[in-house]
Amino acid sequence: MVLLKDEIQKRIESDRMIVDPETLSKEYQIFFDKEYDPKVGREKLSGLGTNDLEKFSNQISIASYNIRIGKNIMVEAEKEYNLTDYSKVILKPFEVAIIQTYEIVNIPKDIIGRWNIKVSSAYDGLIWVGGPQVDPGYCGYLYCPVYNMSDKEIVLEFKKDIATMDFVQTTEANIGDNIFDKKIKPFDYYKNKQLKSALTTHVQKKIDEMDDFKEKMEERLHKLQTTFLTVIGALFATLSILIISMKTKVTEQEATKVYQYITYFAVGISIASFINSSKDIYGSKKFIVSIIGAVFIVLSIIYIIKHIGML
Repeated sequence: MVLLKDEIQKRIESDRMIVDPETLSKEYQIFFDKEYDPKVGREKLSGLGTNDLEKFSNQISIASYNIRIGKNIMVEAEKEYNLTDYSKVILKPFEVAIIQTYEIVNIPKDIIGRWNIKVSSAYDGLIWVGGPQVDPGYCGYLYCPVYNMSDKEIVLEFKKDIATMDFVQTTEANIGDNIFDKKIKPFDYYKNKQLKSALTTHVQKKIDEMDDFKEKMEERLHKLQTTFLTVIGALFATLSILIISMKTKVTEQEATKVYQYITYFAVGISIASFINSSKDIYGSKKFIVSIIGAVFIVLSIIYIIKHIGML
């Protein structure tokens, strides 16, 4: 038998089946954030009396309760967020997040809770990959991973509805206080699970491989450009000296100017080669160095040819 709105309200009010953590003292909030025995948790909540039903009126539907996003969210086992009012987390396409519920559920011994993602969240692209059943006697926060299967970012906002839970009456049974004796794990427990999306991990691996390939190609290009500048400088200097030696009409003064310029040219080529070989220079800086080297070579050719009488 599924509980309808009136019975859900009754159980929330009298049995504290759902608890708003903000109504608890700081001491109780710290208790439910750590690993604990659910029996002790139930005893603590039962001693607080009845709930203020107004706190939950907007969350109760005709046959279910709308569970909200809580303060703790972990994305891709690396980024952890502690949310407060008006704060949010952006879940990128294909990322996985572990969400802690806002509400503390305190399931009575004769009730089973069944929860799943809201239809509206599913149409946004979220896939719910958690267990649907909450056993009788469970007392604490709920944790569940969600997966963004869409091609857009999804906003996970504090206290935003994320799931819906209905409640089913169990058959009559002789059950004691040890109905749920397995200790409740804290949010920190799920950090060690290292839950990541296989797709994002694969994509990141490919990106890293491409970055390594790009770095190797740039290094090879550096070496090629450096070698080219060095060879061109040596060949051009040698050619200039040979031409000057063959031209009898070149005066001593003209030859001296040419030799001086060859020296400047050699120094310039050496500097350009050194700068070009630096691994700290990439992209536009590398292009500028190459352009300067080319201009320097052209101007040197024009100057030397002019002074040996070939223009």
